Amino acid sequence: MRKKVPEINITPLVDVMLVLLVIFMVVAPVITSEISVNIPSVSAHKNDKNAIKEDIKIVISKNGQVFLNKQECDLETIKKFIHDFSKDSCIVIQADESVQYGVVFSVMDLFSSQGFNNLLLIGKNSN
Repeated sequence: MRKKVPEINITPLVDVMLVLLVIFMVVAPVITSEISVNIPSVSAHKNDKNAIKEDIKIVISKNGQVFLNKQECDLETIKKFIHDFSKDSCIVIQADESVQYGVVFSVMDLFSSQGFNNLLLIGKNSN
């Protein structure tokens, strides 16, 4: 008499994993929702959004709130932590189109005065 080797049926496991994969694919964009800003349109679109390496992300909402890597802060707080970042870091600034120019300029001036040269302003393609 031959002893039967126990087998594990992996079909139900694969089914469950595929369902979980679909659920996470649908839910992930909702969970990672960012600060809502209405970005101004630009006609020239030089860089591919996926090619931009975001080391430091600054978001300025329409009411002038400044967010550093998704954490709300003011310019004085950014000044305190600016030395923690490498001067080679890429600073990506995403501001609502209704924000006053002075607010955006203050953020840009803060970083450029500290020796950061890689400043990028994000706009949406008008096409």
